[in-house]
Amino acid sequence: MTGLSVISILLICNLLYATLKNSEIKYSGAVFFLIFVTFAFSIIQQQIAFGNSIKPHLYSVTKKAEELKKEITNKTISTTGVNAEEIYNTKCIACHKFDVKLVGPPYQETIPKYAGDVKKLSEFIYNPQKVNAAYPPMPNQGLKKKEADAMAQWLIQKVSGK
Repeated sequence: MTGLSVISILLICNLLYATLKNSEIKYSGAVFFLIFVTFAFSIIQQQIAFGNSIKPHLYSVTKKAEELKKEITNKTISTTGVNAEEIYNTKCIACHKFDVKLVGPPYQETIPKYAGDVKKLSEFIYNPQKVNAAYPPMPNQGLKKKEADAMAQWLIQKVSGK
């Protein structure tokens, strides 16, 4: 592309010289066309160079994005049709607050232990086990699996501020 641009510039110079020397306008159309072609060659050359320079980086970014998407997909659960805030207000609020210790530990203290893993938290909510000796064991709330999933996802979003 660089060679074509140089040849095009040389032709433009020759045509401009012929136009100025002979005071004829018949070459002016060819000059404008060649200027257009020269700019087109230059733009194409820059685009090809840019594409070649980002290709390796683009592959690595795409690979990392696919890995992160797979990781997020493994940690998220579909919870359509379940109102987690309503479940919190009817079942959880009596023992848990987000930043105050009640009967159970505050969510700001416990939710970060799950590191965003909705499935692990959901499993604990669905089938609670005694974890901390400082608190009484959490009773089973009788939630369905989908409700426990929705509750876990809502709590993680609420604590992380997303």
